[in-house]
Amino acid sequence: MCGIGGFYNVTGVNTPVASITSLWCGLEDRGTHAHGMAFNWITGDKPIVTKNVGPASKSSQNVKKYLRGKNLRYVLLHTRYTTQGSVKKMGNNHPIVREGITLTHNGVLHNDKQVFSQLGVKRMYQVDSEAINVALRHQSVDWMADNVKGSMSIAWI
Repeated sequence: MCGIGGFYNVTGVNTPVASITSLWCGLEDRGTHAHGMAFNWITGDKPIVTKNVGPASKSSQNVKKYLRGKNLRYVLLHTRYTTQGSVKKMGNNHPIVREGITLTHNGVLHNDKQVFSQLGVKRMYQVDSEAINVALRHQSVDWMADNVKGSMSIAWI
């Protein structure tokens, strides 16, 4: 399965770059097929997302490059073990950005096709996790929890 992690800066302290890098690389035990991170600065209005094929350690220098100082609001981290959707199509890799929601997911969904059909929404990607974004945007957290079937640990902004 996949690995998810993150950091949210509520106090305005310096970003713990070494700890975030260590966390992301440590998540590789959960998946090395692809990796990604989404982050936003306190002064930013939209998340910045970077994804790549292979293990997170391949891009760990990006943590030091982008996430320094006191301006970081949050970072979501993901390491992917592929269960559905090619890693060569970056939209399938996490964080999934759709419907104004940036989301990471660990698990496997069993009814993603049904969720899209039930909500009358077209798929953009092949990955099952996209159904969670759609459910959250078009319904609610409660609806998603009751109607999206499978295993999941999720984090979203």
